[in-house]
Amino acid sequence: MLEHTTPPPVERWETGLMSEREMMKFAWDNYKRYAWGKNELRPLTRNGHVGNMFGGLRGASIIDSLDTLYIMGLTEEYNDAKEWVKNSLDMNTVREQPRTSPSQVLVM
Repeated sequence: MLEHTTPPPVERWETGLMSEREMMKFAWDNYKRYAWGKNELRPLTRNGHVGNMFGGLRGASIIDSLDTLYIMGLTEEYNDAKEWVKNSLDMNTVREQPRTSPSQVLVM
């Protein structure tokens, strides 16, 4: 059985009282819990997915989130992401495709 992360109270979403920082933290925590190292989180199944969008590269969401985490002051999350890039990012897995090349992945 899947464990459910308790979402923020609906009233906070509907009234706009939930800050962008809180929304980012909520999304990041669930990505990390269910899809760490994958390219995306499929929210209904709570599974991570790699796919072929980035030529087989894993962790595109982590790479893409680094600047946002830093700017929002989510220091612990930023450091976790930075460590994943340092220890787990493998650019050798990227294969050329008509739509994506390693240089395009870096520009994300």
